[in-house]
Amino acid sequence: GVPEYQQTAALWSRGALKHEFGVDATEIEWWMERTEDVSHGGATGFKPPPGVTLHRIPPEESMASMLLVENAAGQRFACKLADVDPRDADSVLRFEREVEIGERFAHDGVVPVLAHDDARKVIVFPFLAGGTLEQKMRRGPMPASDVKRVGRALLRTLATLHAAGVVHRDVKPANVLVNAEGG
Repeated sequence: GVPEYQQTAALWSRGALKHEFGVDATEIEWWMERTEDVSHGGATGFKPPPGVTLHRIPPEESMASMLLVENAAGQRFACKLADVDPRDADSVLRFEREVEIGERFAHDGVVPVLAHDDARKVIVFPFLAGGTLEQKMRRGPMPASDVKRVGRALLRTLATLHAAGVVHRDVKPANVLVNAEGG
């Protein structure tokens, strides 16, 4: 992740990756923190070079909060660096509840927790290439069939959670992940 692909720090990173490790910029998926409306690239009309893949980190997240990692087998994982103050019992409890719910529920609508590190406050999830519902909505109107499919899936998930005594408390498009097929 970089604040902006065309900035100096990203340029140095690309140079070091290419010259020190032989990794070309086209072999990496780049994640930018700034959205087009507040970025230098958006103001200047910057377009990435051919073959370079750029993604935007959702505005409610940051490079510090979500990392995409890939293992030697090519599997991708999302790593969340939780914002937890160890002196704040509420933030510690939120972290513990997120881990517990992700480990406990085997449901299509709950992203499973694959691993976690209590000391570093890191949670590892499978990577979902579809992004958030908010991102999907920003790309334009969704077909009625997609709205129905996502709505039904969300309601089924919430019903399952509520039946188990779990209340999400922050259901919004930015917190609804969709798979690559849009469901």
